[in-house]
Amino acid sequence: MWRRRRTARRSAAGIVAVLTIASASQIAASAAQATHIPGAAYTGTHAGGGAVSLVVSAGGSGITSFRVVDVPGNSCTFSKTITFSPPVRIVKHSFSYGEGPAATRSFQLQGTFSTRQGVHGTVFFQTLSGPTCYSLNPNKSNDPNVPWQARTTARPPACVVPNVKGKTLAAATAAITKAHCTVGRTRKVYSEGVARGRIVAQAPQPGARRPNGAKVDLVVSRGRRR
Repeated sequence: MWRRRRTARRSAAGIVAVLTIASASQIAASAAQATHIPGAAYTGTHAGGGAVSLVVSAGGSGITSFRVVDVPGNSCTFSKTITFSPPVRIVKHSFSYGEGPAATRSFQLQGTFSTRQGVHGTVFFQTLSGPTCYSLNPNKSNDPNVPWQARTTARPPACVVPNVKGKTLAAATAAITKAHCTVGRTRKVYSEGVARGRIVAQAPQPGARRPNGAKVDLVVSRGRRR
């Protein structure tokens, strides 16, 4: 009876361990799939025919600037450049910015990164820029949602494998994700010298350069065998 209970406890612990590891791997994979390139400049056009451009922060967490140029050819073509400090945050691949109170907002920007090198969204002005300078709408009316799209030729940063030996799985996952890598296979082994829950070994070794999102396999300590 005692042996059966002990076996059951071990089985339950094993299930919990597997679920925990799978969850950490999924989090890392999701973070590594972020569809924008840190530090990249994206350029494109809006529906009115003018140009748009934006720049992603060096850390990749937000948008540092956005520029839009009105329809070329009217008598007073204008451009608007906004530098964001702090950067407009990118949340789940999307961002949004409004200038002024919602009821009287004069400028609003929204965008979503659909791929690493592509982004699209809408922009609008509520007020005219001059006697003959209209909004971005081709019909020269204040259309609140003028579509735009932009792309970049920049390449995603390489995965430079960090040293995660001795770290907890959570800390290792964070370090690997920050290095533009992904957590790969994770398994557990008994260890006499490494505390339970800490990383015993990794592959590739620290310092290795791999393509963006490359997998780093981990071995996690079960602690000493009892």
